[in-house]
Amino acid sequence: MERLSQHEFLTRPAKTSLINATLRVGMPNINIKGIFAAITVALGVCSGAAHASTLLGEDVTGALQFGSVPLNFYDSANGFVPSGYLNSSGSTTVTIADPAEEFGFIDGFSGIYSDFTNGSLIIDQVASSGSGGASNWSLVFTSSAFIGATFIKTSDAFSSGVVGTLLGDTFTVAFGGGSLSTGSNVATFSIETATAAVPLPASLPLFLGVLMAGAAVVRRKSRT
Repeated sequence: MERLSQHEFLTRPAKTSLINATLRVGMPNINIKGIFAAITVALGVCSGAAHASTLLGEDVTGALQFGSVPLNFYDSANGFVPSGYLNSSGSTTVTIADPAEEFGFIDGFSGIYSDFTNGSLIIDQVASSGSGGASNWSLVFTSSAFIGATFIKTSDAFSSGVVGTLLGDTFTVAFGGGSLSTGSNVATFSIETATAAVPLPASLPLFLGVLMAGAAVVRRKSRT
């Protein structure tokens, strides 16, 4: 690229753009396609960046029902919630915390406990003695944090298995009844919540605008 002497520079017609004047003083060749490619990649990376949400601190409402019995056995008002569980405070809506166990139930036959962590749901039915006649039950959990989430069963020690279903903001786990092993019968679901897009920095559009204007000037210069 031709360099200008001080005299030549001062006697050239005045330019309205500081960028134009600067680019005419010894700027090396620039790969225009490379500049626009870099801008495109930068926009794609920034707009697509995301961060995972967390279950901790989110409210969840829980219900435990046996067969067709119209009672929520996770409601402490029904007399089956042991102390030490978050639902023992008198509400079936609790705030997910770790370490803590959100929902508990116990009767003379077994206890059914539901524990949320930052990324999982652990269901444990603890039988006082093995039985082939355990009642069928369903667990229903509702939280706005479940919208768009993915639940994947990662373990299941129930002999007949449990089935998890997500519909909108409600996740249901169903056990069809049958035999239980003495002690813990555990099923675990991993939970991947929906991600939220990271907003672009307010200054980024201005920066990219200046960069693109400079690239356009260089392109015009390269053609002369």
